[in-house]
Amino acid sequence: MELAELREALAIRQADLAQMLKTTQAAVSRLERRGNLTIGSLKGYIEALGGRLELNAVLPGHTVKIAYALKENAGRVGRTASFKGERARTTRRKR
Repeated sequence: MELAELREALAIRQADLAQMLKTTQAAVSRLERRGNLTIGSLKGYIEALGGRLELNAVLPGHTVKIAYALKENAGRVGRTASFKGERARTTRRKR
């Protein structure tokens, strides 16, 4: 199911969802049309709809729930944010 279809099935307008996400209706429209979302963007979208995102890896013979990718700050270890065109830097941890 496409994100827009899910939102429409719940009878939520883009403008209302935008308000919940503290963004614009145009930003919600772009998010729904993107082919490659970050897990964080998808998680925020689903939570704004009143749901919860679960991530599973389906492997031969079994399925594993992936928990770490959905935790707050999960992808930020050893990274600094890039602002105003600066490149992101990676930092090394001391062992």
